[in-house]
Amino acid sequence: SLKQRETNRKTSVVARTFNKVGIAVPVGDNEIGYRPLTLSYSELDDVLTRSCETDDDGKKDKILAPFDECMNYIQFANDECDYGMGFEMGMCVFSHSTSRNFMGTIESLLPLAYTLLGRPLYADIMKRICEERGGEDEERGVKAE
Repeated sequence: SLKQRETNRKTSVVARTFNKVGIAVPVGDNEIGYRPLTLSYSELDDVLTRSCETDDDGKKDKILAPFDECMNYIQFANDECDYGMGFEMGMCVFSHSTSRNFMGTIESLLPLAYTLLGRPLYADIMKRICEERGGEDEERGVKAE
């Protein structure tokens, strides 16, 4: 029933994300599958917003330092089968008002997360969205492929 599916969805959500829909990833008994971001949502929102408000590359680098550090932790998390961390970051950045400035970052996070989570159809959809929005990650200089 719809009510049962809603209940199941609510119990499987491991993080709420910016848009409050949340993400659901399988987490094993050994707690492998998800680890929280190293930035709170308010910190992430602040970093993404402020990075788009300056044209000074030095200031951008300083503003984005915590974001870059979190991106490094996502690499470790993926290596250790905690795929939910990259998925969460990707969904937060994708749903943020500055997302068009971070398409290269989104493209590096979400298709990989969907693939690692065994959701190849969603990986393909996200790749197409990134291609449609295209361009370069203005804030990071990362080319969306």
